[in-house]
Amino acid sequence: VIAPNRFVYESYEKLGMPLAKATVIAHGIDVPSRVLNAAPRPPRSAGEPLNVIYVGSMAHQKGVHVLVDALNGLPAGQVRLTLYGDLDKFPEYVAMLRERTSHPGITFAGRIERDELWSILLDEVDVAVLPTLWYEVSPLTIQELFAARVPIVASNIGALPAMIRHEVDGLLFEPGNAIALRAALARLISDPALLSQLRAAIQPTRLTAEHVAELMALYESVIGTH
Repeated sequence: VIAPNRFVYESYEKLGMPLAKATVIAHGIDVPSRVLNAAPRPPRSAGEPLNVIYVGSMAHQKGVHVLVDALNGLPAGQVRLTLYGDLDKFPEYVAMLRERTSHPGITFAGRIERDELWSILLDEVDVAVLPTLWYEVSPLTIQELFAARVPIVASNIGALPAMIRHEVDGLLFEPGNAIALRAALARLISDPALLSQLRAAIQPTRLTAEHVAELMALYESVIGTH
């Protein structure tokens, strides 16, 4: 039994699966060399707006409305939020998001191609937010953001706290709590050094080749015992 992280491993255990031969093997991703070799971004100065990004489904369970509510309570001019995701899949939810948006710094950018996203992550983004309300199994988005050395503010639920280290390479907050999310973003606005500290602690990205090598070694060890 293979789990991609401790959260999934422990979920298997709660379901009563036999774990005598279970193991955790983290997923790997493909990352362009220009991202792996990119120079570190200059530290954000105290007077600059905090550039925040959300990338994912524009759906209720993803908690995008929590992020919008959090931004609405922050001062205009101190923060910008760009929402990337399909605006047509759940039109009623997107319409609700637009209606409750009052902060002038929030932009609904729609879908984005992967190559363009890498460039934006490297050049423009200070922090990403994952405000999900329901369990995530092992979001590759986290690894992609970390590959571009973007710290993450995320809901403390599911696999997220197994992949994001609170106060080390990101910040965690209570799921669905817009006030707690707002407070986390306010910390980053007022303390540029914290953002630099979180970014510097991001670990090297696990690549697909490493993932495959570990899987193959496991398969070969199992085959060799039969």
